Amino acid sequence: MKRIFVLVLPMLLLLSFSSIARKGHTPLMATHFESHKYPFELLKGQNYEGYVVYRKDTVRGLLRFKMGAVWIENGMFNAAGKYKINDRHLHAITISNREGTIIKLVKFKNFNNKFYRLVHEGKMTMYDRHFVFSKEPQEVDIENMVVTYDGNVKELNEKWVLGAKKKLVDEINQVYGTNISAKDYNHDELVKYAMDLQ
Repeated sequence: MKRIFVLVLPMLLLLSFSSIARKGHTPLMATHFESHKYPFELLKGQNYEGYVVYRKDTVRGLLRFKMGAVWIENGMFNAAGKYKINDRHLHAITISNREGTIIKLVKFKNFNNKFYRLVHEGKMTMYDRHFVFSKEPQEVDIENMVVTYDGNVKELNEKWVLGAKKKLVDEINQVYGTNISAKDYNHDELVKYAMDLQ
């Protein structure tokens, strides 16, 4: 009997978490995304039209991500430039896919030298570390987010969904003068609410 219970319990827990996920709720014990560790892995294997901002120069061309760098073929005798992702003089990368959807990646001055994806621009602008072209709520990583407003840059890093929601709600309430509660929203609902704000 004890053996059967030990075998059945993990299955019940797995089914429970699957049910929560299907309803749009993220399990509280799991990180929503793992891509923040190596976000450029999501962009490998393809060429993108775009440009980089290096020092004070804007360099345009065909971009490709590999070996910890962005490579640019600019059409001048097929010359390729290599810019290391962790180079502090590499400030921004903008790329578009075949459908014309754009990703804007930026670093913040005097910050952590990481790139962040622009998710939403408004009174409070939101960035994350999930480098995909879709900005649907389910594709926004609030556990690894930065928000900016009034010249402030705030990192909302949090291991758990519940903590990440609370931090984001605190910033929303402060910036917009609202009084919403994290417990009233699941991940997708909260992101949609934030992105609907101007």
